[in-house]
Amino acid sequence: MEERVEIKQVLVKYKCPKCKTGYLEGTGVVFTTNPPFYPHRCNNPKCDYGEEFMGICYPHTEYEEVKKRRKSK
Repeated sequence: MEERVEIKQVLVKYKCPKCKTGYLEGTGVVFTTNPPFYPHRCNNPKCDYGEEFMGICYPHTEYEEVKKRRKSK
């Protein structure tokens, strides 16, 4: 049975573990292994920290179901 639910769009970012002010962003390069690896760099020009993530690239969009609140009496 088909059911429709309300959703909201959420942007998922990854805070830099080194400088704690910038965010890691994908460099546009993909290592086509299985699963793929995505190199990332901190967008803070004073930091330039880098890390690779397996199977995920930041930032990315996710969707969450909007839960309806019950009206209290």
